Amino acid sequence: MRVLVVGPVVVPVVVPVVVLVALASAVAALTVPAAADVEPGHVERGHVEPGHVEPGQRPRVKPLVWGRDLADPSVVEVNDNYLAVGTGTAITRFRAGGARGPFKELSTPLTAYPSWVLPGELWAPDLAQVADGTWRLYFTAPAAGLPPGGRCIGVATAATAAGPFTPYGDAPLVCPPRVGWAPASDELLDREGDLPASGVIDASLFTERDGRQYLLYKTQGKPSTIRMVLLQPDGVVVSPGRRSKRLLRTADTVENPTLVRRDDYYVLFASEGEYSNCDYRTTYRRSRKKWSWPTGSTNLLGPVLTGLCGPGGADVVAPRRGGPLRMFFHGWTCYLTAQPCPRGFRRGRDGSLLPSRAMYGLVLDFDESDRPLIADYLAPR
Repeated sequence: MRVLVVGPVVVPVVVPVVVLVALASAVAALTVPAAADVEPGHVERGHVEPGHVEPGQRPRVKPLVWGRDLADPSVVEVNDNYLAVGTGTAITRFRAGGARGPFKELSTPLTAYPSWVLPGELWAPDLAQVADGTWRLYFTAPAAGLPPGGRCIGVATAATAAGPFTPYGDAPLVCPPRVGWAPASDELLDREGDLPASGVIDASLFTERDGRQYLLYKTQGKPSTIRMVLLQPDGVVVSPGRRSKRLLRTADTVENPTLVRRDDYYVLFASEGEYSNCDYRTTYRRSRKKWSWPTGSTNLLGPVLTGLCGPGGADVVAPRRGGPLRMFFHGWTCYLTAQPCPRGFRRGRDGSLLPSRAMYGLVLDFDESDRPLIADYLAPR
């Protein structure tokens, strides 16, 4: 999700002395357990920019956007510019002239809501280009006809990544059956009966090498399931005769799926844990078949090695001119600063810390077995 960057973004912030004192206390309280939460070898390597460290040391990771929410970022590169969209009351949008920023905030790309959408935040948007070169904005919204808090996945269309985006149709793209409302293109008709009936979230488009496009998403609540369905080339409806299938199921939270195909394996990135605290993390799974996945996962980003609070909501971007993949993700920062929240942070309890979810970036590498590695972190400009 991209936008042209004019120059560094400067956000004037006046912080009272009492807040500065509290911040100092919070920073002093940060603790780092001795055990790493990442597999051996999953450390920074390669070229080290300012703010980065050699393998085996705890990195000093700096956010690309902070002081304002850019949660669950979806990022695309268009004409050498990077456009990012994220969760918000209206979808948040930022633009930069490069992966390292500086990022400038823009107006929301979604100009209207479909009739099925109820008031509330729009979660985890995904900005993607489809086969004919036009763009789709997938979003998760509170939906009429579901239990309180239930959500459905909608889609909006635009000729360019900059938008504006117009909602497609009068029904969601993905949603459980709703009494009195038009059916969604995918109604999860074969979902397990013991799953919560609240809805679906976290849409993510995956394009195969043959050009076919699939939508991944999560069913709300726990147990968690990640599902996938084949779409029409236009990316707005399910392919005729197709239904979504379950890729994996876990007792705890697994969400924000992002699928990448490598040489020998597919790699499925996801977020696990509770998003509202520092233990939220980014994990991965590998499989030779995109429809079959192991239940167990491996941590890629967690609070111990990175020193960040709740690194999750990750998206992967392939640079248009080639080169290593980029990953963008969020983490909690406090007191309107770039400083991660204290390790014991809880969103519902610690509102006085002025928390927001900052966006970070890194360069992805893969070993000979297609296991992802963190090659470097993106230092902000």
